[in-house]
Amino acid sequence: MRIKFYLFLFYFSLIFFPILKISAQTDTLKVKLPELEQLFLQNNLSLIAQNYNIQSSKALIDQAKYWDNPNFSFSTNVYDDLTNKFFSHNESIGSYDVQLQQLIKTAGKRGKLIQLAKDDQLQQEITFKSIMQNLRYDLRNNFHQLSNLIQQGTIYDNEINALGNLITSSDNQLKQGNVSVKDNMRLKALLFGLHNDRLEITKQVHDLQADIKTQLNIANNTFIYPIEEKNHPQASLILSDLFEQAKLNSPSYLLAAHDVLSSKHQITYQKSLAIPDVNLTADYNINSSYAPKVYSVGLSIPLPIFNQNKGNIRSAEIAEKAKKIQLSAAEIALKNDIQKAWLRLNDLAKMQDKNSLDFYEKYDLLMQNMIKSYKERQISLVEFTDFMDTYKETKLKILQQILNYKKAQADLNFAIGQ
Repeated sequence: MRIKFYLFLFYFSLIFFPILKISAQTDTLKVKLPELEQLFLQNNLSLIAQNYNIQSSKALIDQAKYWDNPNFSFSTNVYDDLTNKFFSHNESIGSYDVQLQQLIKTAGKRGKLIQLAKDDQLQQEITFKSIMQNLRYDLRNNFHQLSNLIQQGTIYDNEINALGNLITSSDNQLKQGNVSVKDNMRLKALLFGLHNDRLEITKQVHDLQADIKTQLNIANNTFIYPIEEKNHPQASLILSDLFEQAKLNSPSYLLAAHDVLSSKHQITYQKSLAIPDVNLTADYNINSSYAPKVYSVGLSIPLPIFNQNKGNIRSAEIAEKAKKIQLSAAEIALKNDIQKAWLRLNDLAKMQDKNSLDFYEKYDLLMQNMIKSYKERQISLVEFTDFMDTYKETKLKILQQILNYKKAQADLNFAIGQ
């Protein structure tokens, strides 16, 4: 039995010594949520990439403002039979033709193209806000989840330390014959289970560390240590007010509303295409017309007889109807999401009262009293181990309740878009 116990200690030393060594070599960054979000806004690569898309769309607005380039053409004779020469020119022989053409867009097409380019820029900005909202939501949840896991680890560490001290005392009592081998091994089995659960928490912490550092564009051994701020009292939230805020801020709703407006602009542009553009021409000609030198101007315009762009206009009108239906669906989904998050937050807020906080503190004090009672043989091992399991499960449920409350806050902020 003694050999097995030493092997047990050796096994855990192999597991935890590398972890402690890594922790000793790791820099710790203690950070509050607002500070973490500031790092996220500055360093996140997805946001930086989307910001380039916004800049690209702004450049297209400038491009849409330019007029079409004029078209210059020149022609001359190469060879003629009169002189049997190449490029023979004088006042009576040879010809030149110089022509300049300029396309004039009618029906305000250029202004409508500028508007469509502005619509694209606005869409990129809303997309940026949507990406930021989703990434920020993940960051906040990861922050609170990491804090929760670290606190869970503290619970396990406290139980492991307390149980380790008890085992040391039990080993001494075992030598004196005051404790049975069965009771001694049961304590060690309980410690084994705590170490195993603690190792799983450590794994989850490492996973979250990787996720958060990826969002912050950090690639080093920095350990992110979240510092939770105290919960502020639950404000009185009016459901109708939240919905009105969401209509101004929710990226999903704004994108649906923008699509309707953009589809109207697309209809206007397609109708303008039914009106033909004008092509102005200025021409200078030598020796190839009724007079030796001719200056002329011209105008050409396509006749909208066969193609009046009716198909594209009809397609744009149908697309607008579809966008309006999608906007209605987005509005219904937005209302339901806000109501669900609002109800969830109110239910969890009721659990965050002063009586609950008093219970948490008294429960920690009871833990110390139970350890003392077991040492003094006032309670049995069965009673003690049952309490240890109950204490651990209760403390973990308390932490989960706090985490659920913070997640409910994040869900409501996400639904509102603020």
